Parts: sequence; structure tokens; C-alpha cells
Amino acid sequence: DEDDDDDVDENDDDNDDDDDDEDMDESDSDDTDMFIPPPLDRVNWSRDWLQRVLGGSAIRSWGCHRTETPLIFVHIGKAGGGSARTRLAASALNYTRTGQRAWANPTLDKHYYPVSPTHRGKFCNSLNRNAHSPATVLYKAGTPFKPYEGTIKCNATSPLGMAVACPEVFNPGSCLGCANVTSKHCHTLYVGHNPMGSEIHWLPPKYLQQWWKKNWERSGYGGQSEAVAQSLQTLTKGDKQWCFGKWARPTKIFWQNKDYKLCGLPLGSEVDERFKRYWEKLPKPAAHSSTVRTGYNFAPLYASLPVHRVVVIREPFSWLLSKFFWHHDFLSNNFNCTEYKEWAEVELLRDYLLKLCGVDCANRYEGKLLSLEGVEAQTESNLRHSFSVVGLLEEPDVFYSMIKKRVAYVDTELNLHLKNSHHSSINKKTKVRAAECKEIYAEETFRNKMRKDLPVLAAMERLYYVGVEVNRFQQEELSRCSAQ
Repeated sequence: DEDDDDDVDENDDDNDDDDDDEDMDESDSDDTDMFIPPPLDRVNWSRDWLQRVLGGSAIRSWGCHRTETPLIFVHIGKAGGGSARTRLAASALNYTRTGQRAWANPTLDKHYYPVSPTHRGKFCNSLNRNAHSPATVLYKAGTPFKPYEGTIKCNATSPLGMAVACPEVFNPGSCLGCANVTSKHCHTLYVGHNPMGSEIHWLPPKYLQQWWKKNWERSGYGGQSEAVAQSLQTLTKGDKQWCFGKWARPTKIFWQNKDYKLCGLPLGSEVDERFKRYWEKLPKPAAHSSTVRTGYNFAPLYASLPVHRVVVIREPFSWLLSKFFWHHDFLSNNFNCTEYKEWAEVELLRDYLLKLCGVDCANRYEGKLLSLEGVEAQTESNLRHSFSVVGLLEEPDVFYSMIKKRVAYVDTELNLHLKNSHHSSINKKTKVRAAECKEIYAEETFRNKMRKDLPVLAAMERLYYVGVEVNRFQQEELSRCSAQ
């Protein structure tokens, strides 16, 4: 399994196992009225605001005690994600689950997150698949690096193309609070290894339709905006127009895979074309212009979704060492931490940079539609504008405190006795070798050589410090929040 979650540092203790199926409580399927989040205090979700701000170095203010759903933890392996998942699961009311890894199975108790007086959120752990091209090398099925949550075949190269052509299959085993394909809301706290923006595959159709209409649907663009809206409409349960009048969106993974060449493959190309024609017509700041050299920057689209995303990032050199010692096949093949060209670039791309870039980035990068420079540009915009909390591995308690202030329905001070099992990358056999590597990686001369040899590392390091900048800005912003 792609279970690359536990680290060299004491703070960094991920653990991922398979999850039990979940059944949706009747209380979670209440859809008698549409829950529309109140206006944000200091931010405008609109397209015009996003297009104006996202071109520069500004950082988004999100406000305090927000109630938008879903809340999504983007788990970067080797950055303390196991502990974060446990804490977020235990931040619900009525949490009574007991036993090893009981936090991962939300059907064991009657927990809930108090989203509003009439709406309750539920926890979901790694139940939504990742979408990748069947031709992918970075995430190839049948290898140790296949996506932990499983894969949806998907050749689309735009967020809208991926949302329409590669939807997650809704069934009773889907995430509690977001398992009803006819719902208008998604009251879920989701944690998983999925890349940033992967919620476009599993948000209910009415949620996506409302989002597009409110933020992006505009007349006067040659009908392209309306065409995208029509594509989103076909995601509605039972609408056979989804597959060109033949079939509605799949309800079983078997049929989704079987009919991929008849439905998903051509549909992705069609919606990509519709969306990109519309995107080309939109006025954008220079940083978001489409060029042959860098590729499209879809960051404004992700930033406009009314969701909360939170993430913990880690200094890239430290992260690489943790990955090196976590993958024991590196050691068994006599890889050396100083011979990084054999493994470091792929690790950084697959499990760090592309996860922060957006769900569309892997397909575009592997298909040579997006350059490394383009990946960096979109990722920087995401860090500045699409994550309501950016945490640092070295400051876990600060991260939890920031979430508590940012999101009204999550209380990270509940059930503090619960701990995730510790799984370090280092063991008795590798302790001495790890100390030697850590000393080498701390040398600035060696770091400069790595930066020169690995452009992706240099990019990730720049982005890490953008993340630190965002973290400090968000801490200062949240320090002004009053007690809830």
C-alpha cells in the first residue's frame, strides 16, 4: 500500500490501514432545505475577486469560526498526518470509539460535528479514490506507489473535465454526511492522501452546480459557461445524458471501469474542451495567463469552492530523508541517501508537490501539458488562497489551535488522551546511518548541489517557505479571533 506516513521526527507519526465501510445514518440524509453558508467576513468568494487577487503575493484572510463544509485534511505523507487524522476524528461531539485505530471507523459511535443547529457533520477516512490516467507512471497500479485510496481511470486534464467524466461512485459505503448523490450539501470532515482539490470527484452534483452558477456562470462567453453548466447537470442521478444519452453516471466501480472507453474517456475530452474555451476568454492577471511554456493555472477555480482545506507541510530536505528511510526497498537495494538522483525527484513530485498543486496536475504534468514552472505557480497560488489553515510539522499544537479558531464545528481540544500509534522511519538497524545522512543533508554545500541537480527540490523548497509565510500570516489573523 502507498502507506508512507511515518517519520524521522518524533512529531511525525502517520499510520494508514484499510478502512471499514460506512453506512449513512438517516440523520445525515436530511435534505429538506439547502444549507447555504453565511457570507465570509473578509473575503469575497466571487470570480472577480479571485481573478484580481490571485496574480500577486497576497494571502487570503478567511475569518473566524467558519461553518462551511466539507472540511478536508490533505495528508502529505511523512508530515505528521497520522496524528492529525486521529486528532480531527476525536474533535467531534459524542466521540466514544475505543480500540486501536477505532478513530478511523466512524460507524462505531454516534459522533457528530455541530455544523449548525439543524445540520451535523460526520467523519470520513480515505474512502474516496484518486483519479489518474491509465498511462500514469508516477501512480501506476500494481506498484508500491499506487494510490492508497484506489484509482478512478481518468484522462481529463481540467478540474471540470475530471469532475464530470470521473465522478466517485456514490453508495452506502461512501462518506457519512456526504453519501447522498441527491443532496445539496456535504457535511463531512474528510481525511485522506488524496491531492488537493480531489473533492470535485465526490461533492454532490447539486453542490457543484450551485458553486458554478454562483461563481463562474456568465453570459457573453460564446455559450461556453452555459455548456459547462450543462455538463455538471448531467451528474444528476439517473441523467443518461452523462454518457451521450446511453447511461447515467455509474453507480458501481465495475461499470465505471467497463464503460470507461465509451463514457469517461470521450467525456473527459469533451468537457475539457468546453471548459478550456471558457477559461481562455476570462480576463486574468499575468501570473495566470495560459502559455505554451507553463500551462494553465487553475488555482482560482479551486479557491472559489466553498470548502475548507487544511494541510501540514514539512521542510523538504527533512522530508526527503524521512521518505528515504521509510521505503525499506531503497535500503535493501543498497541505495544511498547521497545518491539522490535515483529516487528523490519522483518522490518529491508524486507525494509532495503534485498533491499540493491540484487534482488536475498529475495528468497535465505527465502529459507534458504543464511544466514544472507551471506546477510551482499553481501550487503557490493554492497555498496562498485555497488552504484555510497551513500548519508546520514542528508546531502540531499550533496547527490544531488554528483549526479550532478557523472552523466553528471542530474542537481540537476534545479527547486529548487519544494518540495514534507511532511509526518512525528509523529503526535500530538504520539509526546510525540516519544520523549520518541527517548531518550530510544539513551541509549547505551539499544542499546547493541537490538544488542544482533537482529543480523540483528547489521549487518545493521555495514553496515550503511560501507555506511558512502563509502560516505566520494565518496565525496573526487568527490571534484576533474572539472566543467562540
